[in-house]
Amino acid sequence: MNPSQLTSSAPTRFLGWLEIFLICIPLLLFSLVTLFLWEGGQKWLLVNQLEERGAVAIGQVIETTYRSERSSTGVYHQRLICLVEYRTAEGKLVRQWELDGVNCQATYQLRPPQGDTPGALVPNYGQSVVHYLPEAPMRASADLELTRDRAKLDFGFGVAGLIFCLFVSYFCLNLLRVRWVEFRYLPKLKRLGQQQDYTGIICLLETYRQHPAANILVWEAAEHIGHCPELYPRFVDLFEQMQTSPSKKKLESVDESIAMISFYRLSSLGFHELALAMLARSKQALSAKTLASFVLITRTKQLPFALELTAEKLAALKALCEAKVIKFGLADEKQCPVDFTVRLDYLLYLVILVLDNTEFDRQAGQTIGPVQRLILSALTQVKVFDTLSQASAQALDTQIQVLLARLNTTQGFVYELKPLLESISDQLAQPVQQSAFSVTKVPVTKVSANTGK
Repeated sequence: MNPSQLTSSAPTRFLGWLEIFLICIPLLLFSLVTLFLWEGGQKWLLVNQLEERGAVAIGQVIETTYRSERSSTGVYHQRLICLVEYRTAEGKLVRQWELDGVNCQATYQLRPPQGDTPGALVPNYGQSVVHYLPEAPMRASADLELTRDRAKLDFGFGVAGLIFCLFVSYFCLNLLRVRWVEFRYLPKLKRLGQQQDYTGIICLLETYRQHPAANILVWEAAEHIGHCPELYPRFVDLFEQMQTSPSKKKLESVDESIAMISFYRLSSLGFHELALAMLARSKQALSAKTLASFVLITRTKQLPFALELTAEKLAALKALCEAKVIKFGLADEKQCPVDFTVRLDYLLYLVILVLDNTEFDRQAGQTIGPVQRLILSALTQVKVFDTLSQASAQALDTQIQVLLARLNTTQGFVYELKPLLESISDQLAQPVQQSAFSVTKVPVTKVSANTGK
């Protein structure tokens, strides 16, 4: 399929439930808003017309009834309504239910007995002055101010509903635009990647860099642009523009893990330089520990890690093990500190790599090569344990215990590694014990103060 076919071919499908929901909700809200504004306008216009040329008649209540209505709380109640009758100047008799301004409550008076008919209480409804239009006598009101107030109320509900409807419509429109991009342009981007048309992918991203779904497009494009290092600078600039704005709320560790999934996936595909370049331009609020751990692991994968390394790669690995500040990005434009927790966690990661590489090669496990010697030396230099928090110390100690369970031989690298890990585990237990002692010591002090002893 050539590029012209890509731009001209539009896939077709039926609308899903989500698209139907996003379309129908704004239409329904707009319909309700239009109804309120229409009713308010009609009542306001009626009052103006009645004030200018309304005729006046005397109306009287001839019938009352109760109408069952449901309140907003779901409870039904009875509302009294009445039928009003009035006669126009032309002699036309008009009857209308629920005329504005008519009091439907009756007063009762005693009717005297007449002949054989006994006396009784009979209802007596008050008469009202009815304003009506001569050409349309059904358009009438017995209280112009009440009708005008109801018009204002309808206008108020209409304007408030319109503002709410615009907000909902904006939200739904963005979701529809995102769905449309996922449906229309993600397949196009994948086809461009299959054709290795990386310049076409960049042009597509530049076209939609302000789109609500730009973040989806740029991450899909990263898995294709990774094959073309020449376009990294241009792509990273677009990524900086197209990623979603970060939240001001402090992210939890789970949110950090979710944010890092895309970077880990990109690195797992072998695009280490691109992953670090995008991480340097990322606006996501990530902790220094997360950044440093990811950069150290990614730099190790770039070597690539093996039991036998050249002198140049061995020096690079040594620099990673001893680094206090690590830089990353296309031009090393960003840096993050490497604290004790990150360094020890990284060394344990290297130990796991060595053990995984020696499991299938017993001869390699019996000898101590330059890489193993470098890791042992770095573990020997690990000394600062008092700065660890209780949670960090427990997490690191758990990793060490898992590693110790794997060390089942008594020679080579494992023979020298085991006492080092046991010593580190013992030192990690000290901050935890000190923290537990300080926690139990506080209540004793408080009790002594309260007793005065």
